[in-house]
Amino acid sequence: MTDGRRRVRVVAALIPDPAQPGRYLVQQRLPGKSRGLQWEFPGGKVEPGESDARALARECFEELCVEAEAGRELLSVVHTYPDLEVELVLLSAKIVAGAPLPLGSADLKFLEPAQMRALPFCEADVPFVEALASGRIGEGRSRRARIASGAFRVALALGGVGAIAFGSGAGWTALGVLLLVVSAGTGYVRLRRRAG
Repeated sequence: MTDGRRRVRVVAALIPDPAQPGRYLVQQRLPGKSRGLQWEFPGGKVEPGESDARALARECFEELCVEAEAGRELLSVVHTYPDLEVELVLLSAKIVAGAPLPLGSADLKFLEPAQMRALPFCEADVPFVEALASGRIGEGRSRRARIASGAFRVALALGGVGAIAFGSGAGWTALGVLLLVVSAGTGYVRLRRRAG
């Protein structure tokens, strides 16, 4: 980069609390490091040639001592710090083995979005906290919030052959939601109108 800042791609995990829905794992950075004692979602830098999912699994093992499985991309941001430009990608994730330990952090907590708002978060992570708090992402997200927040798409795999996608924005709220139900093996498609 011409301004001397490094640019890195970083993945972060949105890991729900298995014991209490609506809470997610966050970690406090170690003191003495850049952005020391600020909070963030677990994750780390994507190494050259590494996929986002692989990087997230590796970082969760190294930092939390857990085996984690990465899901879909939820949100991404680019944030410029004085020393660094970060492309930060939030992936849904779940712990498949182990219990999180703070190997690479000062503290770990499962928190609700409102509790996260009260903590000093790294600036790049703040949009993720706000998206959780507003219901745009996260397991507590309602159908109405999904529809109102943007294009509503439904894709159903048809026996591995293809997919159907349809959707619109907030108009679905007033019309209700049409659900496509595909009976596997027969190819039979049934349309149902469901109130929003």
